[in-house]
Amino acid sequence: MDPITEIKHIYIQREIRNHPKTRRIIDKLNCSISYIDEISDVPSHYFDKKKSLILASQQGDFIKECPCTPHYLGCKYHVVELAVGCLYDCTYCYLQQYQNIFATTFYVNFEDMYREFEQLLASDPDRIFRVGFGEYADSLFLDDILNYTQEISKHLSQMKSQNYLIEYKTKSNNINNLLRFKPTGHEVVGWSLNAQTISENEEKFAGNIVNRLTAMKKCVNQGYFVAVHFDPLVYFDGWEVEYLNIINQLFDNIDKKRILWISIGSLRFNPGLKPIIEYRHPESKIVATELIKGVDNKMRYPKVIRKKLYSQIVDFIKKRDPSAFIYFCMEDKDIWLDVLGKQVEEDEDIGMLFKKQVMKCFK
Repeated sequence: MDPITEIKHIYIQREIRNHPKTRRIIDKLNCSISYIDEISDVPSHYFDKKKSLILASQQGDFIKECPCTPHYLGCKYHVVELAVGCLYDCTYCYLQQYQNIFATTFYVNFEDMYREFEQLLASDPDRIFRVGFGEYADSLFLDDILNYTQEISKHLSQMKSQNYLIEYKTKSNNINNLLRFKPTGHEVVGWSLNAQTISENEEKFAGNIVNRLTAMKKCVNQGYFVAVHFDPLVYFDGWEVEYLNIINQLFDNIDKKRILWISIGSLRFNPGLKPIIEYRHPESKIVATELIKGVDNKMRYPKVIRKKLYSQIVDFIKKRDPSAFIYFCMEDKDIWLDVLGKQVEEDEDIGMLFKKQVMKCFK
């Protein structure tokens, strides 16, 4: 099922009612419409299904430093808040607690986003900024309607500063528009992958693993660099066999030279998310396991379990590609050293590792 077809109603902020992107979405979705002055005017039915879309003007910053998590290492990533909310409704998604309204908001005022890009890139010309779409919503969920991937790539390629990579992070196979234009060399298309059991039971509305890998292969054939995110890894009976299977499928189908980076992270969430998962997804088993409170106050697997997961996954990957660039998302320096053998003390150290890796895009 394509969750976009489940949208039944659109709330439109009056100030952007005549914006070209607003008009295109209205014409394509053909839903009932309400006009609002502010996003806060949308009725909040927290535990309803996600059947509403909000079109609005971004009043804050589009581009932010990735919030990461306190007391763990970050990777000097920036994220774009193009939309907030996700129709895929994965059981573990932090947005269930992060959002105060249970709908997806899409911001149409791209002109302001472009100005922020110009300012960011000019702020440090010697740095290559990695900027990701997909932190607060799947980056491709409306691309079939608006074709914003092509618009964004074209606009950024014409700017004076070219010290950037953008990453479209997704769990979908909504790539038709990506395949309609030649990449500029500044795009990375990143897919979240998981074990078959987790994909089927915890990511039910996202594209299945076969479809994601097929989409990834098509993007590689089109000339894109791709990224892979094994996050969150989930500890369950049979995890070793299932993760080995998906890693083998990955390298059987995708040219390893086009995989720019692979991130790894394990299940983690704020304590307040647990009762939300139990209420909204009673069939889910992911919280019925050994979890402890980390130094960032998030629930995590104990370090001994995390290291076991990571060591095995890294071993699987390295057997297929000894030179794979792997990094951890929201982990401490001990994990980096013990599992990857990399001495990192602060975010800047990881930033330097990335700088060397991303130069492959600029040869």
